[in-house]
Amino acid sequence: MISGSAGLPGLPTFIGPTFVYSIIGLVIAFVVATIMTLVLGFKDVPVKDDTKSRQTRRKKKTQQHFKMKWYKARLKVN
Repeated sequence: MISGSAGLPGLPTFIGPTFVYSIIGLVIAFVVATIMTLVLGFKDVPVKDDTKSRQTRRKKKTQQHFKMKWYKARLKVN
């Protein structure tokens, strides 16, 4: 049956005489995927924490913005 739904949300589409085979297929797929992940492994690349640099850049931009605002206001006064 080709319906475009897969996984657990699509499970009710298989209710019928082949429902047991669908469940067995899901279990086999889960077990094989788990074993393959354990055997082959995966690289867990740590994410670089650049929160500090973002905050620093944001702070500098804000300071520059206020300096420009102050400078423009001073020009208008004179």
